[in-house]
Amino acid sequence: MTLLAAGQVFDQFVLESRLAMGGMAELWVAKKVEGDERRFALKFPKDHLLSNQALRSMFLDECRIAKSLRHPNIVKVIGGFEHEGCFFQAMELVLGHDLKKVLVALAKKDDRFASAMAVRIARDIARGLSYAHQKRTDDGTWLALVHRDVSPQNIMILTTGEVKVVDFGVAKAAARLTKTKTGVVKGKIPYMAPEQALAKEVSASTDIFALGVILWELLAMRRLFAARSEMELFRLVSEALVPPIDQHAVGLPESVREIVMQMLARRPSDRPGSMREVEERLSRILFVDYPNQDVSASALADWLAPRLAPRPKTKVMPAAVSAPEPPLAVEEPSTGRRRVEEVVAPWLAGRDIPEDGPTVRASPDTTLRLEEPLEGTDPDEGSPEK
Repeated sequence: MTLLAAGQVFDQFVLESRLAMGGMAELWVAKKVEGDERRFALKFPKDHLLSNQALRSMFLDECRIAKSLRHPNIVKVIGGFEHEGCFFQAMELVLGHDLKKVLVALAKKDDRFASAMAVRIARDIARGLSYAHQKRTDDGTWLALVHRDVSPQNIMILTTGEVKVVDFGVAKAAARLTKTKTGVVKGKIPYMAPEQALAKEVSASTDIFALGVILWELLAMRRLFAARSEMELFRLVSEALVPPIDQHAVGLPESVREIVMQMLARRPSDRPGSMREVEERLSRILFVDYPNQDVSASALADWLAPRLAPRPKTKVMPAAVSAPEPPLAVEEPSTGRRRVEEVVAPWLAGRDIPEDGPTVRASPDTTLRLEEPLEGTDPDEGSPEK
């Protein structure tokens, strides 16, 4: 990858500061070279991801598809660009946190979303995906767009409380210029539908399953699919071994339990018929089962702000402790000399800290605490924020 630095110009953009860097891409804040003070996010894929002409064509093709999506619950893509052999995607700069970071932060505080707010977040995700699933080109051709990577890392919770889907970079669309080879699996295994994990044909129902996993985790505050090996994880996902949601979320309305488990059905034909149906059912649940709950964007923003605020970096005086006892003088009876024995203060002595790690089980309980991700089970670990 071209070495990126502040002040570099790429096409119509000039780099200002790096937002994040991961194994797949770098994310930078940029502005237009002239005539526009707005800030944008530029995503630069790593070189090996665009190592040949076919991959570069696929990248620009997917940017073209993403650019056509204009919806309040989807991050706006400006377009895909190539500048002196360097490829990047430009998108609107949104301020907030991805849902994975939010969930981990809440889990560390032993906190959780109210079930009504969890339903509302899932409803907003469904709105954005429903729009994408129904998207047509200007001449009326149905795109048959499927995101294929619906996961907490690709959901943004803005500081204003809005919810947006990001990164249609592995999306499948009938109208794309380049085609994904049969048998190639794209996405994150813990959020794949069984048919996707088995490299079978994906559809809108594939995204429904992935959203079902997210909703299950929002309600349960646990990882749904987790295992010590990728092979075991693959088995759990491909067989859709899902514990009932009420094992980990008590007191849910029957309507919530029903839609969650239906979205997570192993066979696509057993899931809701469309993402539009999911959106409408979740909206109805909010209206009927949570009539007095404030699930507005401002309510979500106000609730999350103190929970996600960074800890102040202040110097604190160390706590007062008793001074260690002075060395003991012991008289040796044979010589009459005095020798010194050291006394180790108890707070300096090494101690074993018990591991508070999760217990991972096979079916029926395959869940894992959210704040304890397993090494090797999250292929997107360290990816940049959007």
